[in-house]
Amino acid sequence: APAGSTITSPLSELDRAFHFCYLDKWMFASKTMNSFCTALFAPICLNVYEVAALADDRDSDSRRMWLLTSLQVAIAATLGALLYPVAIFLRPRLATTSGAQEVVAPYRVNELRPDAEGRWPAPFNFDGKPCLLVLTPNNEVRAFNAICTHTDCTVEFLPEKGQIFCACHNGLYDLEGRNVSGPPPRPLEEYKVILRGTAGEEDIVVSRGT
Repeated sequence: APAGSTITSPLSELDRAFHFCYLDKWMFASKTMNSFCTALFAPICLNVYEVAALADDRDSDSRRMWLLTSLQVAIAATLGALLYPVAIFLRPRLATTSGAQEVVAPYRVNELRPDAEGRWPAPFNFDGKPCLLVLTPNNEVRAFNAICTHTDCTVEFLPEKGQIFCACHNGLYDLEGRNVSGPPPRPLEEYKVILRGTAGEEDIVVSRGT
């Protein structure tokens, strides 16, 4: 071989060719594997994201359902608090020891007083009619049919005057139910009163007198 020239061995050329061939196959295999992995795992990743999004939607639905349930419970409790006094008025409690109807008034003795606006406790239902409770100067509780005997208006108790008053035609009754002024033609119907319980806080039981 001439001086300064590089001698190329056939073995070296063969080895280089082998390496290039091997490298090319490796790159092809790598690309193929990459495509295969992408094709295999991409749907799985998408499914994971979809499941996560669905879980978020389910969490949102759960929160909305919880808020809706809480709102319904609050509305039911409010309606119950509002309707309970009405139920007491419309549905008298019965005690049938003697066969006569008895109703426990919605007020106790210590609650028979004017409210902050000066109004006396309103009549309650007794046998389908309004029943008015009054408190005499001697702390005696009396109960009357609150329908005026003149024109079927509802009477009211005026504790500061010690009178039962009908505003329709200015009829007056005393604390024994007797008509004392105005057009009412006869006394109010009086009911029997029994006090039960601790003194000063007794339940007021109203029944028809025998």
